[in-house]
Amino acid sequence: MAANARTHRKVQRLGSIYEPLKLSFLQHTDEPLWEKLDRYYNAVKTTILNYQSPTTGLFPIKTCSTCKEAKVRDSLYCAASAWALALAYRRIDDDMGRTHEMEHSAIKCMRGILYCYMRQADKVEQFKQDPNPSKCLHSVFNVDTGDEVHSYSDYHHLQIDAVSLFLLYLVEMICSGLQIIYNTDEVSFIQNLVFCVERAYRVPDYGMWERGSKYNNGSTELHSSNYYISSISVSVGLAKAALEAINGFNLFGNQGCSWSVIFVDLDAHNRNRQTLCSLLPRESRSHNTDAALLPTISYPAFAVDDDALYSQTLDKIVRKLRGKYGFKRFLRDGYRTANEDKERRFYKPAEMKAPSCRQFYPEAGRFIAKDDAESNSLCDRQFYQSVELLRRNTPGVPACLQPQRAKKHRPHWLFDGIECEFPIFFIHMMIDGVFRGNQAQVKEYQELLAPIIFQSFEGHAVIPKYYYVPADFVEAEQSKHGSQKRFPSNSGRDGTIFLCGQALYNIAMLLVDELISPKDIDPIHRYVPRQDQRNVSMRYSNQ
Repeated sequence: MAANARTHRKVQRLGSIYEPLKLSFLQHTDEPLWEKLDRYYNAVKTTILNYQSPTTGLFPIKTCSTCKEAKVRDSLYCAASAWALALAYRRIDDDMGRTHEMEHSAIKCMRGILYCYMRQADKVEQFKQDPNPSKCLHSVFNVDTGDEVHSYSDYHHLQIDAVSLFLLYLVEMICSGLQIIYNTDEVSFIQNLVFCVERAYRVPDYGMWERGSKYNNGSTELHSSNYYISSISVSVGLAKAALEAINGFNLFGNQGCSWSVIFVDLDAHNRNRQTLCSLLPRESRSHNTDAALLPTISYPAFAVDDDALYSQTLDKIVRKLRGKYGFKRFLRDGYRTANEDKERRFYKPAEMKAPSCRQFYPEAGRFIAKDDAESNSLCDRQFYQSVELLRRNTPGVPACLQPQRAKKHRPHWLFDGIECEFPIFFIHMMIDGVFRGNQAQVKEYQELLAPIIFQSFEGHAVIPKYYYVPADFVEAEQSKHGSQKRFPSNSGRDGTIFLCGQALYNIAMLLVDELISPKDIDPIHRYVPRQDQRNVSMRYSNQ
């Protein structure tokens, strides 16, 4: 009886959301196609579509009932997940209406974003005249009403990559047969969005991480600031991809005519292309590299035409940012770390600056450095100045007055080595491996992902948003990187869902299980080398 009770408790514990989920639990060999699709349908419905707003079609940032904010970027990936499952259901005859349901869930989200954007049509006109952060489209809306949530002073809304991603997915979905654009007013508005995106190469924005430069000081001035804008490679790359995709595209699909075709300024596109090629493999001036480049050089943008530049950029990202639990966003990223002050929106300059090695002065009996906080006291400054004056005016300074470098002293940045690691980028690498036909890469990142994801009560995989180093382990981790265990965030545990990661995981597994192919979710063939691409239908209507 005791043995049976222990076995029963073990089975119950395996069903807990705290128990790491092995990918082998999800894979069923010799499973009929219908049962596979049914399993994915239940997963998408439970982990994604249950949280879709019935009014706007948007998806909330957090799945708790009190969250009323929806980000454009996250909602787009959720819509793409439903659309990908609809493409899989097209392969069977009797889909029980699920193809229609999934397609129109994606359409509802895309039109919800379009509705939110069109309510700010006046901002589009203002932004075309003066590309200022206070005149751009908002990137966060109320999930139920589509109203503005944050003012420009409270939130960094200028994110050209989000608008570009919307245009890119709009083209992909329409090319697959979905009807998203209905009338000429919407066609004209999309053309205006294209005008805004065309100048991405010269418009500073806050990028994918919404923090401006790496130093998180709120600066977006390209010329007057000492720091370059954050994620400029990401924004320019996604803008380039969106412009290439939508140029000459008919928004009414096969039923369109000449006045529903979108056109792009080719000179602006070429400037974006040249800017991107000159920036890579760096992400920007303040970012040596950034994991946000993965969706730029790979799915969904495929913005890099040069294979050598793609490989160089990808190798740099993997070499510098990959960890055991995922990829860091960028080096010395303080987001959600134990050392980050949650009460302040911006960092202080000293928090992102490397402290210099102290010098030991025998007269003072301790280490002193100009940049250290303790040297700001009057007595330290006076002593430091007196010693420097003695050195300059007295030839042959005695050895006792010579400064000595502190032994075994290693300066640390505040966030050095404790950056959060995001499993979502393992998923990006899985998708990239499928598109590149690199099965070894797919298998490698599947195995890396398996121990760090969890299982919901329904048995579906749940992706944590990030893994962090607790405050008690920070000092040890900074002394020896990778030595300490990291713990998952609340998003992806305790009944909450990280929707963006969940959506990409579903897309990745549909590709890995060969329920959809790369050409299904990229019908405009952006993943195909440029020299091998064919003309896509629905461009330049014959009417």
